[in-house]
Parts: sequence; C-alpha cells; structure tokens
Amino acid sequence: MSNFNLDDYVPVNTRIEKFWATYPNGSIDTEIVKWEEGVVVMKASIYKDKKDEIPDAVGHAYEKEGSTFVNKTSALENCETSAVGRALGILGFEISKSIASREEVANAVHQQNTTDDVELKKALVKKHKGDKAAAKKEYEEIKAKKEEELDKEIEDYLVQTFDAEEVTK
Repeated sequence: MSNFNLDDYVPVNTRIEKFWATYPNGSIDTEIVKWEEGVVVMKASIYKDKKDEIPDAVGHAYEKEGSTFVNKTSALENCETSAVGRALGILGFEISKSIASREEVANAVHQQNTTDDVELKKALVKKHKGDKAAAKKEYEEIKAKKEEELDKEIEDYLVQTFDAEEVTK
C-alpha cells in the first residue's frame, strides 16, 4: 500500500469553484501543446480578468493514452483537468499541503502500483526459478490479500465519512 493519503489533496473542481468565486470576470484557457503517439501535453493559462493579455498563472500536464483506466477513454480531458489544477495551484488556490491535485496524486499512485506489480512479477519468477505457474499462483495470493486490505480500508473510510446506516456493501 502507498503512503499517500488522498484526503490531503484538493480536487481540481474545488480550486475551480474558488477561482470563479474570487474572479468572476476571470478566464481559464487551455490548449493542446502536443497530442501524438498516445501522448497528450496540455497548457492551462489563468487570467484574473479575461481582458488581461498576460496570464497570471500557467500550468502544464502530461498524460499517456491508456496508462490508467480513465486515460483509456479520456486522456485529453484528464490532462486538461490536471493542467488547470496545477495552474490554479500556482496561482495560490488550495495549496496549503501541495500544488499537486488529488487527481494527479491518484494517478501517480496508480502508476507506482503498476510499476510495483511488474517488479513483483519479475521477482516471483526469479524466486521460483522460472516456474511461471508457481510465480503466478503466489502473485495471485498476494494480490488477493492486498485486495482484502483495500476493501477493509474503503469500508472503514465509508463508515467514518457517512452514517453507518447509509453505507451499503
């Protein structure tokens, strides 16, 4: 399990709501910097007043198509959201703990977990001296145990966050 606590990070929509409340005449502009070979790079420019020629903050983001569940269908949108979140963070919205948004951290955790899975599989094949069936069996046992731990964490979170009567399994 990762040591990241997503509760420590602010969702991008919270930053956007606070921006519009503070700068109702502002502007959030985005542009695709690059979209080729499955890689999307976005730029977000934030203007406190839409009449300004120079942005008050700029943020960039990078995503790979298919790298996460969301990016299988929405890499562009996910990238745009991240760029906007970073730009608003740079402008000072909701940065008491980090400029990184909740979405960015969740994506980073997913990427790390994917890398960890590959390394675990390699180590198990080595441990079992090339016996793929034995390695796969042990891998599946480890993943099942992690899944049970995750289910328990989610259930505990739901019970703490909502009334116990509202939580359904």
